[in-house]
Amino acid sequence: MRSLMILMTLVLVGCTSAMINQQKSISAGQIGCSPEDIRIVDKPSMMKAHWTAECRGRKFICSQQSASTEGSSASYSCKEELK
Repeated sequence: MRSLMILMTLVLVGCTSAMINQQKSISAGQIGCSPEDIRIVDKPSMMKAHWTAECRGRKFICSQQSASTEGSSASYSCKEELK
């Protein structure tokens, strides 16, 4: 039982890390910072289609728009957070 819990934790951590890396890559092309300079502020979730990316002290709200037709890819947008 304990081995199963450890395995599930490792899988969850791996998936979370992969999702954060994907969000950094998507954000980089939208906000003009390299993925290495971007920090994803909020916790990733498979249920959310938006996240907050931070680079050089500036925050950007990024979102995914669903694909409109089968076989087409989703589009992404990042805008600087209003103050």
